Amino acid sequence: MLSMEKIPDQIGYLVLTEDGAVLTSGGELENDERIANIIMSLVSLTDKIDFKAFSSNEENLQQRIQQ
Repeated sequence: MLSMEKIPDQIGYLVLTEDGAVLTSGGELENDERIANIIMSLVSLTDKIDFKAFSSNEENLQQRIQQ
């Protein structure tokens, strides 16, 4: 396994559980639960994206306009 400390130009790292708990961390992000919460918020936002809305399909565009 790659050591997280050896990744070039990193300032730190966080390894989170699925529910956002910090498993391991290092560098400037060591035990930074505030940043972990921000990351989990961003990840949960992506869960709510309607990818069909970003489709380049012409039929999809017409359906969105009619709604």
